[in-house]
Amino acid sequence: MITVGVDLATEPARTAKAVLRWDGAGAHVESLALGTTDAQVLDAAGTAAKLGLDCPLGWPDEFLAFLLAHQAGDHVAPADVAGRDWRRRLANRETDRAVRAGTGLTPTSVAAEACAASDDAFDAVVAALTARAAAVGAATRPAQGQRAAAAREGWIALPTGPLADLAHPPR
Repeated sequence: MITVGVDLATEPARTAKAVLRWDGAGAHVESLALGTTDAQVLDAAGTAAKLGLDCPLGWPDEFLAFLLAHQAGDHVAPADVAGRDWRRRLANRETDRAVRAGTGLTPTSVAAEACAASDDAFDAVVAALTARAAAVGAATRPAQGQRAAAAREGWIALPTGPLADLAHPPR
């Protein structure tokens, strides 16, 4: 099985791609590249059993509603929620809240991201490992009540077991 991970950036210079080959002995890094073009991402995706993308695919629903209301001239700040809690609701997607609830960690907000990552190749390898976890059924999926938001905002799949299980998944 081949899994591909991509840390997708706005420019090829910051886009990284990792291709992992899985066999009975475990994972082997077939290639790891920085400066990956869109065409190279598409070519690699065509060879993959599963593709992992480190890229926010959508904006938080509440952030979009805020922007649309602001554009329409509506007063949008709720009177009952102020400051940090309100801003956090705007900045985080359903998947971000699920990651925080499940791990205690807070992903970087797509609505507030400074776009300053320096570990692009590492992120691509993590995405390829997560793609393997998803391919063997060892990654989180949105719950029924989260699926609509996940379809609009994207979803962060988290591996549900140890790294060693990816080489020889339990049956």
